[in-house]
Amino acid sequence: MRRILVTGAATWTGGQLIQRLESDPEVEVLAVDELSPRVEFESESFDFQLDDPDFAHFILDTRPD
Repeated sequence: MRRILVTGAATWTGGQLIQRLESDPEVEVLAVDELSPRVEFESESFDFQLDDPDFAHFILDTRPD
């Protein structure tokens, strides 16, 4: 299984991308944004600012592809 991290998950483009990735059963999506999504998707959404040190730890812990 591949783990894909998508930043900008709250945008229309990010939400559309996540929906398409979710259609692949071999993909786990990690959606990241500090805002609420405009497009609904099933993946878990994580609230981070990209310059937050906790975001760096999240990447190291989740090890996306």
